[in-house]
Amino acid sequence: MNKRADAPNKVFYLCGEYENLLCWKTDEFELYAVFSPKPVCTLHDTVKGGNQLLTWIKKQDSSLFINDSNTTWST
Repeated sequence: MNKRADAPNKVFYLCGEYENLLCWKTDEFELYAVFSPKPVCTLHDTVKGGNQLLTWIKKQDSSLFINDSNTTWST
């Protein structure tokens, strides 16, 4: 995913025989996902699946990520 000043949102999509790959980068997030190629094998349906995944991640945010800025790591 190349950086270009005039293209803040980038999408890479590949529908292969065994996988359906979506790489989606915006200013707010980066999403890298692999889906089954069947029955989903269109960019529209893959982005729809990506949006559903993002909705789930946002709902589960506190259990998936450490959001406390006071967290320190000790070695």
